[in-house]
Amino acid sequence: MRKVETQFSANYDGQLLIENIKPNLWKQFPNISFELQGVSVKDHDFQHHGRAFLKAKYVYIQLRILPLFFGNIKIGKVTFAHGKLCVYEGKDGVGNKSIFKKKLSKNGGRDNRVVHRFELEDFELVFINRIRNKDFQFYVAHLQGIRNKSHTKTSFQLKGSSLVRNLSFNTEKGSFVKGKYVDFDLAVSYFPEKNIVQIKKQNITIAGQLLGVSATFDLQQDNPIFNLNFNAKKLDYREAVSWMTPPIAAKLDSFILEKPIAIDVTIEGRMHHQRNPHVRLNSTVTNNEMKTRFGRFDSINFEASYNNGSKLDTLFGDENTAIRINKLFAKYQGIGFRADSANVFNLKSPELQAAIHSTFELQKLNQIFAKQTFRFGKGTVNINLQYKGQLLKNTAQIEDVDGDISVQNAEVTYLPRMIKFHNSNLNLKLHNQDIFLLKSELHTTKNRFVVSATAKDFFLHYKTDPSKVTFDASLSSSHLYLNEFQTFFTKRSPLEIRKSQAKKISMPDAIDKVFESSQTNLAIKINQLDYKKFAAQNIVAQLSFLKDKIVLKNAQIHFASGIIDCSGSLSDYIPNNTHFEANAQLRNVAIDKLLYGFGSFGQTTFLPENISGAISLKTQLKGDMDSNAIIKNNSLKGSVSFEVLNGELHQFGPLMRMGKLLFSKKRLDTVKFKKLSNHLMVNGNEISIPLMNIQTNLINMQLEGVYNMKIGSDLRMEIPLFDKDKAFLNPEATKGFRIYVRGKDDATGRMQFKWSLKNQDISDARAASKKQRKERKNGKVHE
Repeated sequence: MRKVETQFSANYDGQLLIENIKPNLWKQFPNISFELQGVSVKDHDFQHHGRAFLKAKYVYIQLRILPLFFGNIKIGKVTFAHGKLCVYEGKDGVGNKSIFKKKLSKNGGRDNRVVHRFELEDFELVFINRIRNKDFQFYVAHLQGIRNKSHTKTSFQLKGSSLVRNLSFNTEKGSFVKGKYVDFDLAVSYFPEKNIVQIKKQNITIAGQLLGVSATFDLQQDNPIFNLNFNAKKLDYREAVSWMTPPIAAKLDSFILEKPIAIDVTIEGRMHHQRNPHVRLNSTVTNNEMKTRFGRFDSINFEASYNNGSKLDTLFGDENTAIRINKLFAKYQGIGFRADSANVFNLKSPELQAAIHSTFELQKLNQIFAKQTFRFGKGTVNINLQYKGQLLKNTAQIEDVDGDISVQNAEVTYLPRMIKFHNSNLNLKLHNQDIFLLKSELHTTKNRFVVSATAKDFFLHYKTDPSKVTFDASLSSSHLYLNEFQTFFTKRSPLEIRKSQAKKISMPDAIDKVFESSQTNLAIKINQLDYKKFAAQNIVAQLSFLKDKIVLKNAQIHFASGIIDCSGSLSDYIPNNTHFEANAQLRNVAIDKLLYGFGSFGQTTFLPENISGAISLKTQLKGDMDSNAIIKNNSLKGSVSFEVLNGELHQFGPLMRMGKLLFSKKRLDTVKFKKLSNHLMVNGNEISIPLMNIQTNLINMQLEGVYNMKIGSDLRMEIPLFDKDKAFLNPEATKGFRIYVRGKDDATGRMQFKWSLKNQDISDARAASKKQRKERKNGKVHE
């Protein structure tokens, strides 16, 4: 035993220690073998780094029987059991590699005791280089090796199974194939003249996956080069991803291929002075299925390549990685598309660049928009886009999209407002962060529009904060029938997720949120507008559609021979209730047409047939409307300042009834006045009327009180009698009799009148009245 230890020290730069040695007749029967116990090999720097080159509980040396009869000792096989082989180099450059500095033996360097067969049982193989951050650790359950030598090469046949505990080319990045079992039967060749180790293409299995493998180690250079190649025709994608280091696996896990793929991987690099190897991968995917953050893709076909650098002296790593995809075709929710090229750069923060083309039927989009913002019917969609953006979700990098989307002969229903468009043509242009809608035509049953729109920085905000998305749009129409858009006066219908689709689709959620939360500023120009009985011309306005509010600005309408300038808003508060605020200025508008167009503002006393003239007014009103855009009872509040010129009252019921009560001969069927003005306050159904003078061709009066648009009017009138009983009496006349009239609604809403006299005794008044009637009869007083 001591002789073996001494001989080892004479040939190698290290120390061999054997605790015990004894014959073992059964381990490798019928051959003779010796059992070495407690074997260790240490280099001269062991005290510094503490890593033994070899530790084995048992080493079995099998001697060939026949040479023993001739006095020769030849080793048939060596078995190392229950131990560890460690090649180590620390950060200070000190390690146990000096053990390989072989010394010349006394016979000129030749050693006939060459081992041709060897085995490992329950053994650890460890290769650590702290300077280069490399850490390779394997557990070998069983390995058999055969060595053959010719004049040009030495060959090794290795068969066994190994568990990869660590395979880190860069310990900062983590391990490849960690925790995987590798089964192999490999032929390895060493060419001493070139100092090259070579493994020609052979098969191994990793976690049950069959791979072809080949390798070359060029050791003749100062910085040796290695080249490894792996290929598989049917490799499970999930399993392959689990072989990667954690940073790479985290990126590749963002999409999952359901069916096996074909790959070819080459790993090459320098063994001493390179932190990361150069990795190249080529893959072919045929008729596969893939899950991504955008949803599920079917019928996928493409060719892909992976490269983490461009040339051998590049600093290889995630930042320099490029994944290139060619001849891509896939289907997303039944929509087929192709990409002539798609590239992913920089796996540290993966960026996708792709050119996407597709033509499909519009109704297929119903499979995508799970929340049903839109329902799509017939039509054709053409897409040609260049996309640049982050591959992984929850990233802050801005997406750039360039290209065109056109929709022809489209049938679309906007579900929150139940507005249906048909035979419409849309032309979208996307550039960087912006979206443009270019002179697109929209058709409803009665309407035709030309629409343009711009959404600046759309792709900057649509995922992170859709409330910041603003659409600036314009709409023009030769004739707008507003009845079709009455649903805009009510609260939007809530969006509902279709259960069958909600779990499958995630991408359109952001689009739905945009339409719910964004703002649209719409400039309107309409030649003719009709809404119920309202008809106007030459309308221009600015509308802003907010999440729960519609704001009208700078609107001008030519209506009823006059002009209306207005602004206001519609707000959603509770279902079936729309709150409105309106500021309007009317200039010389025909009052009868105004009442007709606005449905007499919900009251039944002043009807269009009862009044005529030109009205100018300023109003500030607010109130609530129901789902039919009818003003709710008792909801109006605000003020109205008006002036009516050259007005007439025709068959105005309250005035006619008052005339019959007070003037038996004088008919008040038609009353004319030159000017009438006042400032009114509106509170619910009540209109407060301050004192005002009314001068007509038949009667003059002062009027004040409260007019109720339903029931509850209470008006007080002061009417002078007999003074200058001609048209338009002198307003300065203060003498004579005056009748005080009070008009109040009865329980049915019909106004009833009561009158009284003041300034004169009732009997005097009656006498004077009788006298005046007599004078009229004799012709002294003319009508």
